[in-house]
This record gives sequence, structure tokens and C-alpha cells, in this order.
Amino acid sequence: MPAGVDPKQAFAVIWTTTPWTMPANVAISVNPELEYGWVKVGEEYYLMATELVEAAMKDIGIEEYEIVNRFSGADLELADFKHPFVERNSTVLLGDHVTLDAGTGCVHTAPAHGEDDFNIVQRYNKEGKAELPIVSLVNETGNYTKQVDDNRYGDTEFPLAGVEIHDAEVPVIKILAHNNALLSKSSLRHQYAHCWRCKNPVIYRATEQWFSSVDGYRQQALDAIDNQVQWIPKWGHDRIFNMVRDRGDWVISRQRIWGVPIPIYYCESCGEHIINDDTMSALLEKVAVEGSDAWWAHSAKELLPEGFKCPHCGHDEFKKETDIMDVWFDSGSSCLAYLKLMA
Repeated sequence: MPAGVDPKQAFAVIWTTTPWTMPANVAISVNPELEYGWVKVGEEYYLMATELVEAAMKDIGIEEYEIVNRFSGADLELADFKHPFVERNSTVLLGDHVTLDAGTGCVHTAPAHGEDDFNIVQRYNKEGKAELPIVSLVNETGNYTKQVDDNRYGDTEFPLAGVEIHDAEVPVIKILAHNNALLSKSSLRHQYAHCWRCKNPVIYRATEQWFSSVDGYRQQALDAIDNQVQWIPKWGHDRIFNMVRDRGDWVISRQRIWGVPIPIYYCESCGEHIINDDTMSALLEKVAVEGSDAWWAHSAKELLPEGFKCPHCGHDEFKKETDIMDVWFDSGSSCLAYLKLMA
């Protein structure tokens, strides 16, 4: 920041086509290879990529401005800005997904609502450079949760809890304007992902899922692909080998009405998940008689061993996992289980 400038007069200028994601902002991404600068407009200073200043100022409608200093994007790493209406910092991260195609070179980053956003925040957290939260404030129906109004400052006349996210875009813009955090707004026609079945717009939403760690058996699978399978046609080998070699963690949970259950319980008191030899043995006795539908037909108490208590806190009330197994995981494991049973 320029020497002697009041921090309250210095702003990072971000550009977004999804105002509804602003409550989930935790960071600002910049490109370490680009040149950035502070742009003086009256008594205020705006941070943006210098190559985009002229176009941005034209779009905003500002004619008189001055770039007072220039520096590399890398120099901005881990600088903190204040969120425009939530009591939370927005930390500057370095990412090569930031380009000069449009905007200001400062990218609004909400890890709960974008793949690039999620990946860059996860990378910084894993490297120990930052401890940024994944703020997810949208439920499965596409409405804000009640937590969206927590820790807001400035304008609080527009409660967002319960509002459908696309209906919240105008209220969010009004909140920004009330807090003197809206530099400009305009309409833009652009491509947007839609569901191929119902034709409604789709969104990214970070949710808790169960994963299979492919790293734990990747090499074993590759060895089997190379040495234990006869491939017909032969090109199938390369296709499957490359897929397994490059695959990250496998999401094995699915949110469906019915399917093969994920046999995990949750303590109603401490919330910890529970799966062990005792819980599995008791469940297998039921499944052997009734099939996998036993999971849906009985309560957690009926499926667990008699007198079972939470190994974490000693509580004795539980709820069942409602997600099902990915059918591809199910199809591979059930085939192997049947062959073992018949051997």
C-alpha cells in the first residue's frame, strides 16, 4: 500500500458475475507473474492489474485516475483485506488461473462455490501458509442458511437467510452499495452451466462427502492392470491405466433416495462418525437375512449391537448415514464379494 495512505481508503477491486457468492468470500486471487498497481482515484486507492486499468476505468466510467506505484503480484501474497460486509478477512493468494481476459486481475475467491477457488484455498491450507475456512452458506435447495447473516456489519436491513441464491443477487448488490463497497455494476450476457435434464442453472456447492484414497492402492491397481488382465481390445489397457494413474481421491458417496448404504453411524451427542468391527458384524447379521435394505428398514439402535455406546463420548443415541455408495464402487466390490462367497 502506498506510504501514508489510510487503510480505509485502499481497496482491492474484484469482478464477479455471481454476487450471491460474496458472503462466502475468504480470499482474493492474483497472478504472481502479472504487474499490479495502486490506482489513485480522488482520495481512494484501488488495487488491480496494470494491464487492465484502462479497460476497467472505462467500464466503470472513471476518467481521472493515476497509477501511483507498480509491483509484482507475488509481492501481494498473504496480504489481508477486509470483507465488504462480513467480519472476516479476505487473504491474497497466488494462482495461475488468474488471467487478463476480463475484470481487474483480482479474483473473488469463494472456495465453497468454484473449483479453482477450492483448489487454491486447499493448497494454501495444506502447505501451512494459511488457515482459510470453506464457508458454505447454501443448502441443498439452493437457499441461504441462517448462518449467512452472522457477523455482518454495516447494512443489515436485508436479511439473506432463507433466500434463494439467484433472488439474493440484487439484495447483495444493495448491501455492497450501502457499505460503500460497490464500485460499479452492469448487466452482462454470458454462458452459464445448466442441467441437461431439467434445464435449470447449476451451481458449485462444497459439501461433506466420503472419499476412497486412491493413493492407498494405486500402485497395486496399476500392477494388476499390467500383469493380471488380458485386454480385449488392447487399447483398453492404456485407457484404464492412465485413468487410474492420474486419478485423485475417489468420491464414493452419492446423495440419492435409495441404494447400497454407506454403513456409518453418527453420535447424536458429539457428532463423531463410527464404523468398526462391532458395528459391521451386527449389521452383517441383518444384511445376511434381509439384504442391504435392512439399513433402510431399521433404526440405528436396531442395527447396532445391544447396549452399544459411542467410543468417543459414551453417548448411546445415533443416527445413520443417509448417503449411498457410488454405483461403480458397488459394482466392483459386489462382484468380488460374490466370487469369494462362491469359491
